[in-house]
Amino acid sequence: PPRSTLFPYTTLFRSGGSKRVERLSLLQGGAGPVITDSQIFTAVIATLNAGFAARVPTLGVVVKQWYQPRIVGAIPVGSIGVLLSSVSNPRYGFLGRQDVWSDTTDTESHTETQALQKVIQVTGQYRPKPPPAALLPFSANDICSMAATILQSDAGRLQLKAAGFGIERVGEVRNPYSMDDADQFGEVPSFDFTLDYSPIESTTSPIVTEVTDRIF
Repeated sequence: PPRSTLFPYTTLFRSGGSKRVERLSLLQGGAGPVITDSQIFTAVIATLNAGFAARVPTLGVVVKQWYQPRIVGAIPVGSIGVLLSSVSNPRYGFLGRQDVWSDTTDTESHTETQALQKVIQVTGQYRPKPPPAALLPFSANDICSMAATILQSDAGRLQLKAAGFGIERVGEVRNPYSMDDADQFGEVPSFDFTLDYSPIESTTSPIVTEVTDRIF
């Protein structure tokens, strides 16, 4: 019998009869498809192009991905449009894990799902032709506000959802003034919006081929 008076009916150690299965190799197999910036921006640009075409079909709004904070000629002279640039890629919540055993193939499928977000900045830009050319009926701020409306509309959300993305939030349009690379001082309207998406990585565990007995 155990000598301890605190735990008189507790087994103080185990021996024999217990088996610990050792996983001899790491998860193997291919991971799921990687969602790239190119896929994200392609979906957003398509959504904005469809929205502008439905609202101002004759204006020819330009929608482009912006690779630098400021770059001369991003929007052609005489055009108006919006420029998209990546801000951040925060993770949302915890990594989800699921293991499913298949009696048919004698393998265990392991999936990991991580909710991710993509924060994108939309910047309006208008480059008018030199006088006496007529000005366009919309300003850069007008087009920026229209882009925000498109992204939070039902049609915009459904189009993004079909591409595998959800809209988390659309921020307010801010309208600061700054000087660009061409030493032109003017308004730079912009807003941020956040997309949600959940890439899934799948792997397969091999069949256990060895069992090691241990005392623990």
